[in-house]
Amino acid sequence: PSDYGYATSGGTDRNSCLDTEMYNWNSYGNCYNNDWLFDENNWQWTMSPNALSSNASSVFSVRRDGYVGDVYASNSLAVRPVVYLNSNVEIYDGEGTKENNFKLRVG
Repeated sequence: PSDYGYATSGGTDRNSCLDTEMYNWNSYGNCYNNDWLFDENNWQWTMSPNALSSNASSVFSVRRDGYVGDVYASNSLAVRPVVYLNSNVEIYDGEGTKENNFKLRVG
């Protein structure tokens, strides 16, 4: 879920969003509405299992209201891969598709 957290611009105050527990983000539209990974039309899985759960198939999810919680991996949710680029890394080729992957380089 950290990729989701760091993807926010936070509107006018990103630091407040980063200081807020993500399970409380649904109370702060400023955080999730300014997050490029947020999708108000779909619940999404993260790639992180919920190690605190007694169920081995529990993963973290992001709901349509911005809430981050856990869900069983057997549920049908949207999944989207993500990569965070430092400012010195650039995409120099590719379309980001399965057939034509992005190519990255340090610029």
